[in-house]
Amino acid sequence: MSAGAWRHSMCLKCFRKRWPRRKFWGWQLPEKLRSWETCCFCSKKHKDGIHMKKDPQSKELKCTIQPEILPE
Repeated sequence: MSAGAWRHSMCLKCFRKRWPRRKFWGWQLPEKLRSWETCCFCSKKHKDGIHMKKDPQSKELKCTIQPEILPE
């Protein structure tokens, strides 16, 4: 799996929870390129433009959780 598939959307609130003193502006997309996304860490909608590398197998991510298939 390539590292390109490891990019995950992160809202500013989750970024601050993880790194309280780290500058976020270096991680953000320019405002004109941002669109509404779902945070892969808390599943909330945001338009913060922050994307972080994280292994898709990480239990911290909520975007990779697949719903269980119920038997018919």
